[in-house]
Amino acid sequence: MSEAKTNGVELKSKTVTFEPAKLQSGRFIGDTKTAGSVCLLIQSTLPCLLFANKETALDLRGGTNAGIKI
Repeated sequence: MSEAKTNGVELKSKTVTFEPAKLQSGRFIGDTKTAGSVCLLIQSTLPCLLFANKETALDLRGGTNAGIKI
């Protein structure tokens, strides 16, 4: 949802860096591809939704509630 730069986002990484940039509006899909919690996806994306300058849609999928469209 932002043009962020990341480093170390890989399996067994000991350090992760995240440099956020400009927020993007639009339609986004978040899929844990596991039994991961949709509620945790909502918690991490809600601040971005609140400050987006245009309408933004999320299609979140995970193990809890199988899928929620916001």
